[in-house]
Amino acid sequence: MRAATSFIFALAITLLSMAGGSANAQTAQSPLPKPTGYVNDYAGVIDNATKERLETTLGNLDRQQSIQFAVVTIDTTGAQDIFDYSLAVARGWGIGSKDTSKPSLLLLVAIKDRKYFTQVSRHLEGDLPDGLVGQIQREQLVPAFRNAQYGKGLSDTVETYITTVATKDGFISRVFFFNFVPWLYVALLFSHHYLPSFLARRIFTGAREEKTLLVGSTEKAAQLRGWLRRKADIGLRTVGLVCDEQIEKTEHGIPVLRKPFLASDVMNRIRARLDASAPG
Repeated sequence: MRAATSFIFALAITLLSMAGGSANAQTAQSPLPKPTGYVNDYAGVIDNATKERLETTLGNLDRQQSIQFAVVTIDTTGAQDIFDYSLAVARGWGIGSKDTSKPSLLLLVAIKDRKYFTQVSRHLEGDLPDGLVGQIQREQLVPAFRNAQYGKGLSDTVETYITTVATKDGFISRVFFFNFVPWLYVALLFSHHYLPSFLARRIFTGAREEKTLLVGSTEKAAQLRGWLRRKADIGLRTVGLVCDEQIEKTEHGIPVLRKPFLASDVMNRIRARLDASAPG
């Protein structure tokens, strides 16, 4: 008798486990087909430009910050409550599952029902509590939807969610790094290479001109070409080159003073003066 009772009890437990497993399988079944992207516009109310922009934004959010965000529009939930319907979609799509560590959101809107709900995973509940989510939807979603501006309402709501999570969660620093540091680098590069010459041209052009005579060889003059060009911005003008070479001008257009003795004579005088000033 005891053996029969134990068998019946074990059978009952098994049947209950199977029933529970069946119920869980049904709970995980989404009322919508598999998503085709981050934005699934089953109601057909989002314009193409807004949809593409949202896809890009949400794709970057997923790749860079590991936050999954899905946007869904439907005509109606039928007789089902909007909360239960959106929860079924989230679970069926694996958004916000307890067995995943990825933070996630699902914004679902039933256009004809005039209802909406945002499912927030447990990872983001501290950043987006129910009260704040409701406030954002009332301020961003509802006014636009009243004017049939569905794309704008969804886009503004998504951007507000992301901004709110960014400022609270701390990934704003990474967003800043990836988006603004390259521009900062470009600005520093510009200020280092181009700003000085730009300011010099604005300040010194026409104010004063210093004539400069080079002494040496065409090879040395060619090496100074870049330096001379930069100094021209502040009024330094090269008027000629004194050298022993029998040419009219250098390849860069600097006139050559053709006096065979002059270059060596000038250089000898410079060396003598340097030797005289050197300490004994």
